Amino acid sequence: MRLQEVRVEHFRALRDAWVPLRPTTVLIGENNSGKTTLLHALAALFGARRPAPEDIYLAPEEAELPRDRVLRVDGLVVPEAGSEFDQEVADLLGEAVQVGEGASAPDFVALRAELAWDESHDDYRFSRRFLRGWAPTAAEAARVVAPLTRPGLAGEVAELFSFQLLDARRDVTEQLRMRGSFWARLVRDPRLPAAVVQEIERAIDGLNARIVTESEVFAHVSETLATLDISQTVPEGGVRIVPIPSRLSDLAAGMDITYAAPGAHAFPLEQHGMGTRSWSALLVFEAYVRWLREHGPRTGRRALHMIGVEEPEAHLHPQAQRSVFQRLAASPGQQFVSTHSPSVAAGADIDDMVLFRARHGQVIIRPMAADKGFSRDLRLEVQRYIQLGHPETLFARLLLLVSGDTEEIALPMFAKAHSGRTLDDQGVALVNVRSDGAFAPFIRAAVAAGILWHILSDAEPSARGQVDGQLKRCGLDPAAYAGSVTWLPDETNWESYMVGEYPEEVEAYIDAEREVGFVARQSAGRSRAAVMANFLKNAKPGYAVPLTERILALEDPRNRVPERVAALFTNITASLAGER
Repeated sequence: MRLQEVRVEHFRALRDAWVPLRPTTVLIGENNSGKTTLLHALAALFGARRPAPEDIYLAPEEAELPRDRVLRVDGLVVPEAGSEFDQEVADLLGEAVQVGEGASAPDFVALRAELAWDESHDDYRFSRRFLRGWAPTAAEAARVVAPLTRPGLAGEVAELFSFQLLDARRDVTEQLRMRGSFWARLVRDPRLPAAVVQEIERAIDGLNARIVTESEVFAHVSETLATLDISQTVPEGGVRIVPIPSRLSDLAAGMDITYAAPGAHAFPLEQHGMGTRSWSALLVFEAYVRWLREHGPRTGRRALHMIGVEEPEAHLHPQAQRSVFQRLAASPGQQFVSTHSPSVAAGADIDDMVLFRARHGQVIIRPMAADKGFSRDLRLEVQRYIQLGHPETLFARLLLLVSGDTEEIALPMFAKAHSGRTLDDQGVALVNVRSDGAFAPFIRAAVAAGILWHILSDAEPSARGQVDGQLKRCGLDPAAYAGSVTWLPDETNWESYMVGEYPEEVEAYIDAEREVGFVARQSAGRSRAAVMANFLKNAKPGYAVPLTERILALEDPRNRVPERVAALFTNITASLAGER
């Protein structure tokens, strides 16, 4: 079996969200865009997490939660292969199995988790049940979907659906101490024969007795505690110090894991850094999930095993991030992974990505596999230019595209001077497409992903033709998107524009680099501006930082950002404000 799609209604910011799911689904997006909410919704659907009234969507203008608002999570489960569930599963599911519409549509099972106000109990009530019918929207579901009274979603039927969630706050040292952790669930029953358990526990009793009798400290404490009987009404008890838990099942709470780097002594994991501890927690989670699949309840081998992992990259270096994602993607069952990591995004399949954007107080969800305009050629371009070249752009609010190394260096410096905020502060990803002017892959990917974009370009005829050609290649009318392109003044490139805006600063920079009067001597019989522009062209991108620093040091702050660059940043600010 596999979970084919899910619909979430009034779960935090997900008011009416439909998401198609794949064997591995990668949730990508900025903070507070709904990725974790979807993982929690899946956990609620399969009984791994119980939602609270605080999880129900509350509009900004609402002072209190309307009693008639219901949190719902609906899921559609289909056979993993073919059109029918295997017979044993079908027998367990009984009336919940429904025939798909159309000759090629598979049979399916629909489930619902619901948190609703219960007047009879004067409180919220959480329930899980199967459904008759399926719909991807709340409006349609209200018309065609109805709850089933049987079979109930409990016992052997519930064991058909296993969902385990590992959140980003993972630390193996905490797992070693917590009774309900994946570690505790895994090791609380070591599955040893009874005779072996008895033998080990007798050996532990012997060790405890030896420790107490041979230790002056323990012997002293034991002798003192023996007087406890004096204050008891029943003086028949007796006190015994147990340094080592005497029951094998109690050892789990006191276990530890040590790790030794090559050539070093072994230390407990709590003395290692968070990277090692986070990865260890992931491996413990993996061990638990695999054990559950292979040795779980009687229905375990044919159950739908699902895992949700929030930010697997936490505390790991880039290579480790890619490695851990590959392990997750290769694990049996179905995986749902949320990430902020460009390294993870670079290793994911395009069709497995679901992009989350928070816009105008709503969450916009874009499943890449469901985008009919996402052609094979575009996928290849996204893989080449985005995933392998600039995976961080998938998390940006806006792409700023330039075609020069100097602009790539200078623009972040000017941005800070213009607004007091860096490009990163504003969620802007600066991408240098370099001299080949390959704007099209980034624009097409941005459009598909719902990311804003803007171009800063030279205004020489060849550059204008190149940009217009790239827009047309994306199926966009250059005239219609004129507001998304900021041109330098006519017939200028970046170097000549800097000379025109700041001739004194450029000359001072060049003279400082060569010698005083260099520009004046080179300009004899020639255009002073042409000499300086040619010098900058031959010195790029090395001149970017020192010249920009000279400009930013100007006494009048109004002159510290070039006019066209200021216009660019103003346009970007307006675009970002318009999407909030």
